[in-house]
Amino acid sequence: MIRTVVAAMLALRAGALVARAASRRPRAVLRAAKKSTSAEPLTTNFEAAAASVVAKPQRLPLPAKTRKTVAFNQQYLCAGCGCLLPPEHEIDHIVPVALNGSDALSNLQALCKPCHQQKTRDQRHTILDAVKKEPPVVEEKEVKRVPPLKLNDQQRAAVEASTEPIRVVAGPGTGKTRVLTRRVAHLVESGARASSVLALTFTNRAANELRERLEEEINPQDASSISVGTFHRVCLTMLRDDVEALESPIKRGFAVYDQAAMIKLCGRCIAEKPPVGLGWDKSEIKPARVQSAISSLKNAGFDASSYADLTKEGYGDRIVSRVFDLYEKTLQQRNAVDFDDMLSLTARLLEHSPATRAKYAGRWKHVLVDEFQDTNGVQYDVLKLLASDSVFVVGDSDQAIYGWRGADYENQQRYDDDFGARLLKLERNYRSAQPILSAASAVVESTTRRRDALSLEGREGSLVPSIVELEDQDDEARWIADVCVRAEGDVAVLYRTNAQSRAVERELLKAGVSYQLLHAKGFFERKEIRDVLAYLRLLLAYPKDDDAFERVANVPPRAVGPRSLERLRVQALEGGEGMLHAAANAKSPVPARAASNLKVFTDALDELRELQQATSTPIPAEEGHAGPLVGSMAWFLLEVLARTGYEHYLRHESVDGADRWRNVRELANLAAPYAAGELVEFLDTLALVQDQDMAADDTEEKTPPKVRLMTVHASKGLEFQTVIIAGCEEGLLPHYYATADKDGEELAQAVDEERRLLYVAMTRAKESLALTRARTRLTWGVSRQMEASRFLDEIPADLRRDVRVAAPPSSSRRRRWSSSRRRSDGMLAGF
Repeated sequence: MIRTVVAAMLALRAGALVARAASRRPRAVLRAAKKSTSAEPLTTNFEAAAASVVAKPQRLPLPAKTRKTVAFNQQYLCAGCGCLLPPEHEIDHIVPVALNGSDALSNLQALCKPCHQQKTRDQRHTILDAVKKEPPVVEEKEVKRVPPLKLNDQQRAAVEASTEPIRVVAGPGTGKTRVLTRRVAHLVESGARASSVLALTFTNRAANELRERLEEEINPQDASSISVGTFHRVCLTMLRDDVEALESPIKRGFAVYDQAAMIKLCGRCIAEKPPVGLGWDKSEIKPARVQSAISSLKNAGFDASSYADLTKEGYGDRIVSRVFDLYEKTLQQRNAVDFDDMLSLTARLLEHSPATRAKYAGRWKHVLVDEFQDTNGVQYDVLKLLASDSVFVVGDSDQAIYGWRGADYENQQRYDDDFGARLLKLERNYRSAQPILSAASAVVESTTRRRDALSLEGREGSLVPSIVELEDQDDEARWIADVCVRAEGDVAVLYRTNAQSRAVERELLKAGVSYQLLHAKGFFERKEIRDVLAYLRLLLAYPKDDDAFERVANVPPRAVGPRSLERLRVQALEGGEGMLHAAANAKSPVPARAASNLKVFTDALDELRELQQATSTPIPAEEGHAGPLVGSMAWFLLEVLARTGYEHYLRHESVDGADRWRNVRELANLAAPYAAGELVEFLDTLALVQDQDMAADDTEEKTPPKVRLMTVHASKGLEFQTVIIAGCEEGLLPHYYATADKDGEELAQAVDEERRLLYVAMTRAKESLALTRARTRLTWGVSRQMEASRFLDEIPADLRRDVRVAAPPSSSRRRRWSSSRRRSDGMLAGF
């Protein structure tokens, strides 16, 4: 699934390739024919032309990235023998140019050199025979266009609205992506330059989907010219291009810290500046909690200095303030930014540099924003600084579920006030049956500060949602497994917390039901992957990336223990340099053996930097090659691991070495579309992979799992035939932590967000919906009585079917009881 996720991001980079390839025409035979000036029969000329084509393979007049794109589409496997493609693989025409084969991507394949040579030999006689019979006819192929999507009246009104500030309230399943796609197409078809359009999305998955639809709707060249990406991606691009205008400690070539690196840095700051005198022991301060607090503060517009001032006035948290200050200074010393800095620094850049603001405002005359209700204050500031008169935002306050990380659905009111926006609505739901929509609407109608209420109209249906009450979490899991066995179509089991999935997984395994667990331990969280990425970060101009150095300084073992690392840390701090420089220093403070090993390590890194620079530009093609050889990132990554000894260590000296090495090869596959000189771009792409992107659609799998398990937050934007929402109890939904230590208006807002979360979960269902609750649940090792969620009472009796499943007999008879209930459909009554 990770390949699918990152493929979604990489597809944005290759958008222009289809347009370029589609317009090419085969020229090999024409060139050969023009060169022939003899009076010999025409047949002889074609023999010479075909022979020249076969004897000396033509270099493809295609961009270098096309070569990578073809290999990527084949999952980096040879189309002939299926082996893993080497860096010097060939790009071959499936239908030869001598037989009127085109240069379009659909007619290209990647082959290893032996397969390419064999194919060339095999096709020689075929080509000669064919060209003798009939001269080739060269035709210009037209780009196939998908007919425009059909729109209902509300959708058409939004698409064809004038280029004034527009706010579209789009309910779940109402086709907002269709509207955004057609809106962009309408702008281009009405005369707007494609390069003047900017579309901002909430996730990379949404950006990729929008890009793919645009390529079907409009000319591929126009589609590739449109800027489509998340707020973070677009802001990072602006920072990379114009960071000098920021006039800050952050300089060109800055590093990007992902979530894991941010949490680790917070842990280091807590250790270096413990909360002495504040009533806490440093072991009680959780780095992840502090990092989350710092992130929320940045999203709210605070930096360390302004928050320190607030703390002095008695309103802030002194522990967070102390860590925040050191965290921000350390990032600046390391020339690094975190996720939140991408936004806040860009806002500062646009605000304080009129020339930069004019540059981007002049470039993007039309700005569109998806999931506008999930934007935070800094993202709204960026929009205000970028946007002109033509702004088009789509959102729904009833689906605002990210307040816990800084999202503010009140931005919709600010937008109306600041831009004087015109309001349009999308209320025709194409996903859910009407009983499901009516029940979900009944829940969200109780929101205390609801705005822009919609009257959703769904599909016909008679099956109302089931409210199922069971004895405990084990019975709940068994009931869910029984439903999954019998259900037709795909099933999603949604829950508030990841811990709820364990019992369900156990029962699905017993029942033999295939399932996919989203947001388990991620690919990029695996030790071997983080090790490899640390090595790559050390090769960039990040001399003070101490976290990366500490991670791999002794991996593989180099006799560099904790004491040696501490000595290097002290020397680096005293000298104002990074630990990597301290390790390379001739006066290294570590023991002789460790110093010798570190010298070999740092020398290897220097050689790898030279190798990267040497292969960052195309190498001239060798005789017989289909195109220019470029040192790919996949090749370079494997070279890094070989020269540093990590490959041998991982494959032969670590536990589960074969599995871990397969994961590393998977990372190399993801790196293949990049050149060795594009290390920054590759690491940026990986850093921007978000949690929501991990819930990517698995339709590419040959046998997609019938059941998916995920949190409600991860289900946003997805849909399923059958949905089961587990744990509809007080303390889970609404969750205890969401409402704890709150009162008054703050408590009401927290409860409202939990209510909207249930609304989002319910509206994922197409045909069948069940909400389950347990009378008792094991919590922190103790069985507790659970109350039904207050939200269940908000569903009217005529829009629900209550099912109470009796407690099972003793454990010794549980299996027989479960089987008999399954046979009699007792447990599935009403569903």
